[in-house]
Amino acid sequence: MTLLGGRGEGVTWTTEKPTQTGWYWYRKDSIDAPMLLYCGVAWDHIVDFASLNEPVAFMKDHLLEGEWSGPLEQPE
Repeated sequence: MTLLGGRGEGVTWTTEKPTQTGWYWYRKDSIDAPMLLYCGVAWDHIVDFASLNEPVAFMKDHLLEGEWSGPLEQPE
């Protein structure tokens, strides 16, 4: 995976939820603007997350049905 572009442009989207801890782009559907989320993952479930845009910490993973892209790679 390459570094993700600003605001989620030029990335690959999937409906599969994150399976590892890291930063992800998330959007409800292809019409919505993406938001950047930090997802903490344990036992293949999102256990907590945080957003740079708005407070979303500790929401349940079933509430985040939508599209994901990531995790972002650390720059070299």
